[in-house]
Amino acid sequence: MKPVEMPKYIDAPFQVLFWEIDEVAIFFSCMALGIIFEMLFPLMLCGLVVLYIFSRYKHNQMDGILLHLFYWHGLMKLNNTHDVGVIREYNT
Repeated sequence: MKPVEMPKYIDAPFQVLFWEIDEVAIFFSCMALGIIFEMLFPLMLCGLVVLYIFSRYKHNQMDGILLHLFYWHGLMKLNNTHDVGVIREYNT
């Protein structure tokens, strides 16, 4: 039986250059707002600052923290059972 090579980082988030995909999403969101409001340069600088702060915050947290924050604040569904993240108590 031949050994099969497994990738080292199969569960790692996608990367664009040296940024992970959630960091790229934050920067491009700020850049898109800059294009919409015709303030591209100031909002790109703001995006870089927010990106720096988020990347520092992210290195001390678990993987996928941006998705967890979106769910916690009610911006995203987790699954069909837990669809609203802003409900903190379930009374049955």
